[in-house]
Amino acid sequence: MKEFIWAVLIFLPSVTTNDCSKTKLLSQESVLLKDAYEYFTEGEMKFSVEMTKQAYTEQPNENLFFSPYSVYNALLLSYFIANGTTLAAVEKLLGLPKDKGKRDTVQMYEAIREQTNKNSKTTEQTDKDSETTEQTNKDSKTTKQTNKNPNTSLTKQTKESSKTSDVIFELANRFYVSETETVTECMRCHFSAELMTIDFSNSSVETINKFVADVTKNEIKNFLKEGSIDSDTKLALVNAAYFKGMWEKQFQKNRSTTQSFYLSKTNTVNVTMMRQKSKFKYLELKGVGKTLELPYKDPDFSMYILLPRRGEYSPSNFINKLSYETLKNVVENNATQTVAVQIPKFTIEKQLPLDQVLQNMNVGDLFQTSSDLSILTGKSDIHFTSAIHKSKISVDEEGTTAAAATAFASPRSAPLFKRFYCNRPFIYFIYQHSSKSILFLGVFNKPTEQEQDSKPLSSETTNE
Repeated sequence: MKEFIWAVLIFLPSVTTNDCSKTKLLSQESVLLKDAYEYFTEGEMKFSVEMTKQAYTEQPNENLFFSPYSVYNALLLSYFIANGTTLAAVEKLLGLPKDKGKRDTVQMYEAIREQTNKNSKTTEQTDKDSETTEQTNKDSKTTKQTNKNPNTSLTKQTKESSKTSDVIFELANRFYVSETETVTECMRCHFSAELMTIDFSNSSVETINKFVADVTKNEIKNFLKEGSIDSDTKLALVNAAYFKGMWEKQFQKNRSTTQSFYLSKTNTVNVTMMRQKSKFKYLELKGVGKTLELPYKDPDFSMYILLPRRGEYSPSNFINKLSYETLKNVVENNATQTVAVQIPKFTIEKQLPLDQVLQNMNVGDLFQTSSDLSILTGKSDIHFTSAIHKSKISVDEEGTTAAAATAFASPRSAPLFKRFYCNRPFIYFIYQHSSKSILFLGVFNKPTEQEQDSKPLSSETTNE
């Protein structure tokens, strides 16, 4: 089973009115989806780079996995309810166009939401039609599950009309607001799909955990602990995402072998290494390393792997040199070549100290009592005090569950094929081409004890 999920929660256990323009926005039809994506592209990519560097600094020797896209979306919702210096800090961190205002940003957000809602409804109807046909032809007692979750208001998904969908990506945002608070008319107008009133003194943890479990297909359960929110809580901002992807070119299980994974030049562990030789998009980055694109069956999604140069057993040099221009180069300028690929099978489940990472990224006073989030209720007594981010990814022969330098290409005389052996720490990210977004990103530093293979090394053991 290939699925990846993650969830992020920003909440406050604690207890400024600003003019929210009620001027009617231009209709979503007047905004091209491409323009809406482009509006956020550069800011998202730069945010992803900076978050990677800060997250790696927090946990340099551990496996790292998170969704910069989901965190960006959660911050975007924070931006919509922020005012004053809080607004300015979040706006800068998001890298929004300097010549635009909140009105423009809301319009672009709504254009994307409108389109993805249409995609979601089309998917649901297709599933229902498929279910009807299946029941008629097979008289099956098992009904096909469809996407009935009303929470997926901001959902991008590519889904076939069968249970074995090749690629599914879903993202959902939710403001849980205390039923004792009155939400401003502006927020109700533009964000009714994301807003839900709740009694924080009664079963709120269960309600939020169910939301996260539903979006992540039960991969993340019991997200919040009992007592983590209480009757004093006024707001919980929750974001959850799910990805399931099948490789366009799957690895044959009978070709997987036990190989060495280098933790350092002299320290190795044995892992199950997936192997294949085929045509892939490949790029060499002078003085840094090389990159490989592994496409999913839906060509809108790919995994990119960034492998440090030979002899380097840490991704730190590669991460330090990451930039917006680097990643743009990676996804746009690779050429198709025959490549022998070796990648370890792995599963990573992580919790990231998100509030600390964002503080290091200069998020301003967003997590302090001095923050101004008054656009939501018209009151100044609502603040975020912490942020939690949980994520999980599984990579095997069939696909993924989830979920670099400036023009440094260095052509050279090549053998009949390139070698791309991930037998040392590497970086990887899942990318959506249409939105130009890094959905998920990770650093694989070492296999877990469960993933270390006790079998003897294969006679085909190789090293670059």
